[in-house]
Amino acid sequence: MESHIREMQKTILNNDELALIFNLINLFKYLDHCKQIEERHKKSFIASKLKEGTAYEDLAKQFYSMRNNLLEIGNMKQLKERYKQYCINHPNVRYISNADKFLMVFSMDKYEPVRLAIADFLKLELHSDGYTLKLANQAKDLAKRGNVKLEVRNETNLFQDKEEDLVDMSKLKYLASTLLEVGS
Repeated sequence: MESHIREMQKTILNNDELALIFNLINLFKYLDHCKQIEERHKKSFIASKLKEGTAYEDLAKQFYSMRNNLLEIGNMKQLKERYKQYCINHPNVRYISNADKFLMVFSMDKYEPVRLAIADFLKLELHSDGYTLKLANQAKDLAKRGNVKLEVRNETNLFQDKEEDLVDMSKLKYLASTLLEVGS
């Protein structure tokens, strides 16, 4: 019984974790923000390794290999095969032969880019792989259950108004660093 309770406590989120997740979902419901945080994570990874004298292209490959393994995306060949099979199994999803990674992932699960972006954000804040996955997976599940409306970008157009003061980045960084100190 005690081990069951300890196991449940590992999956239950505290108030700070919930606050962080809700703020991150609010930020990454805009898909262009998802792409931006991936690029920031990649640049940070490469910058931290450039001192070692490795070529930029090799570091970019290392980054995507590390990220794809952590997030269980697989390599590009595996992703393309899964995407192709998904399109065969779901005739309402149109197969695009030259689709990029983002489009393939989004086509198979529209909330997956939110999970990936939150993982990128948390890895930038130096959280452990296990903790990063825990929060990213929980956030994706909450976004999906809450039927969060995803938009391409935060802008005013015929269908939406631009959200001002979307997320306080200093608050996000504070929450993330507080959780890091607690022992993520």
